[in-house]
Amino acid sequence: MVYISGPMSGKPDSNYQAFMAVSRRLREQGLEVICPAESFGGNQDLPKTAYMRHDFECVLKADALVRLPGWQESEGALAEVEMARLIGIPIWDEGLPF
Repeated sequence: MVYISGPMSGKPDSNYQAFMAVSRRLREQGLEVICPAESFGGNQDLPKTAYMRHDFECVLKADALVRLPGWQESEGALAEVEMARLIGIPIWDEGLPF
């Protein structure tokens, strides 16, 4: 199972297009994907803490984490990547062969 991590806050439409494009590509390769843009039915009105709690739970379930471009500028993505690193989940950059 692969978790997609990247910037959402402050991006047009919460960067959903980028998340969905990578999600499609990974699924076409036969991978099971956890895509934050699909969480909560796409609802973007909840408090950030609700999303982050859910996302942290998803990272813990993942076998790998894929970083989207700009992840370094996102407080949430930085935390997700650090969590993955600390617990030994492989981290891939989007655009590299998976």
